[in-house]
Amino acid sequence: MEKSIDEIVDLIDKRPTDILAMGRTMMASDRTYLGFIRTSVGFLAGGIGIVKYIDHPFIVALGILLILFSIYILILGYRKHMRMKRILSMAYDTFMLSVKSDIKKSPES
Repeated sequence: MEKSIDEIVDLIDKRPTDILAMGRTMMASDRTYLGFIRTSVGFLAGGIGIVKYIDHPFIVALGILLILFSIYILILGYRKHMRMKRILSMAYDTFMLSVKSDIKKSPES
């Protein structure tokens, strides 16, 4: 027999810390990704400023390296963020499967 929505919500409410922990982890992952973007933009701005306003060849090469490094940081941050999203998605699916099995095991009212 199908459980009502209220019974399902009650079973999920028994483990609110699991749901809250997943939410905090997702938000932390987003903040980390934004930190990577912010760092990348900073290096990009510094590199463009150096290339545009300084004429010394060594310093221009340093500016170009900063630009390339900013692209590397952006790609690295994106890859880490996507990996974490995939892990969290699998953890959420596992959690929901355990909740569904608890729903099936719970005694009928």
